[in-house]
Order: sequence, then C-alpha cells, then structure tokens
Amino acid sequence: MSEESLASYAPWRVTYPSGDLELSGFFITPPGTGPFPTLLFHHGSGGLRPHDRDGIDTLRALGYAVFVPLRRGHHGNPGLYWLDRITHPWGDPKMGPQLVAALQDECSDALAALEWVVARDTVDSERIAMCGHSYGGVMVMLSAARTSAFRAGVSFAGPSQSWSDVPCLRELLITAMRDVKAPLLLLQAANDHSLLTTYTLAAELFRAGKPHEVRIYPPIGSSPIEGHGLFGRAPGLWRADVEPFLLRTIGAGSRGCYSSSSGDDGHSSTRLT
Repeated sequence: MSEESLASYAPWRVTYPSGDLELSGFFITPPGTGPFPTLLFHHGSGGLRPHDRDGIDTLRALGYAVFVPLRRGHHGNPGLYWLDRITHPWGDPKMGPQLVAALQDECSDALAALEWVVARDTVDSERIAMCGHSYGGVMVMLSAARTSAFRAGVSFAGPSQSWSDVPCLRELLITAMRDVKAPLLLLQAANDHSLLTTYTLAAELFRAGKPHEVRIYPPIGSSPIEGHGLFGRAPGLWRADVEPFLLRTIGAGSRGCYSSSSGDDGHSSTRLT
C-alpha cells in the first residue's frame, strides 16, 4: 500500500511495543465510548493493501473495534522485513526454516498487539477475536496455539501461496492445530492458490477435537491471486458466515453507521460513513 493510501488510516494511528521495537498500527473504533468487543486484523505478506479497507470497514460496521497492527519491517516499521531474511532460493530446503523463523518473530508482534489491545480501557478484554489474511492467517493460527487471551480466530486464505513450497511451514501449522485454544473459522475462495491449506488444517483440527468451521466460496475473479484476496475483494461473500461466528464466540458488536455498495466484481462491500 502506498503512503498515500495509508494516509486514510492516519486518524487512527497508534504505536505498540514488541520487545525492543516500537511498531505502528491503527485502532479503529465504532461510534460510542466502549468498552467494545474488539477484532485484531493481521495483514498479509505484502502489508496492508488498498482492498483490505473494504474488509476492515465491514468488520467495523458489525460494531466491533478493529486494531490493525503493522508488523516489523512493514510500512516503515523498524525490524527486518521477512523477505529480506530469506537468503536461499524460494523452495530450497534451507529457505523454509528462514521463513518460519521470520513468521515466528512476526507472531511475537501479533501477540504484543494483543497485549496492547487487552490493556485498553475502551476494549472489552473478555470479547476479543483475531482475523488475518494470508500470512496474517498464519498469525491467527500460531497465536491461537500460544495464548488463550482471545476467544476466536478467522483465517482468510491462510498461507496458500507458500503451502506447496515450504514443508516446515506446513508442519509448524499442523502441529499448532493440535494446541489451538480458541475456535477457528477457515475461509478460502475456490480459485485460491491451493485449497490443501484449509483441507489439511481442518482435518488436523478434527483429529484433535478442536472446534472449527470451514467455508469454501465460489471463485473470485479469474485468477488465483484474485481468489487469494477474499478478505478485501469479497466481504459480501464472507460476512454472512463471519458475523454469526463472531456472535457465537465473542457476542454482538454495537452497531455503527455504514452503507453497502456493490464493487466491480458484483460482491457487496461496506464503507463506514
């Protein structure tokens, strides 16, 4: 996302500590004084993208506060960007552990963001959920295995682009599924890069007796990268599943003001007014 696009989030900019790093993020609240049930939204590998805004606005329109933490190395934040830590060719056996180490460090940022949220007076700390797109979905799943401080998690598209190339990432997530401490909702579009991400992790959750739900949606656009953009490109597809899942796990939000419109792909979107 360009700095110009990020500027639209400027009224909500905050900072949060992660170890010795001071990281930026955006804490977006609905109308009212709170305390609000709160969602953390974790962006994907390329940072916060312009089309993420429709998804974020949809979550806020449901009445939830939304914290969007920017992780290390993204959007000018201190720390090394994850891709700069990869020194071996993509798919090389030595590359996998480098990626996993980078994502584990970013998960520390995700957990630090959770701690920041829990400490806010405007947040109902008993009603927190995590959502994430792509590598942000990885943050949700790894965090769910490391803490019980949030009540539910939603993964949009998961690490489908990396699934076939990085066996140690697959093993890390499969192991995490056995330890998750919150119900998970796994979402993908049918034309995402690989549906094995959702099928494999859901099977492990089933074997471990962990509460979870799965939704596979019709194709979005005509390419895998469009399908991978489920969160921001097609909130009209997932809202009807995410809203009741959140209602069951963290309760209803306090409704804000919003308007619905139809995007170029024909799916409805939500924009806060």
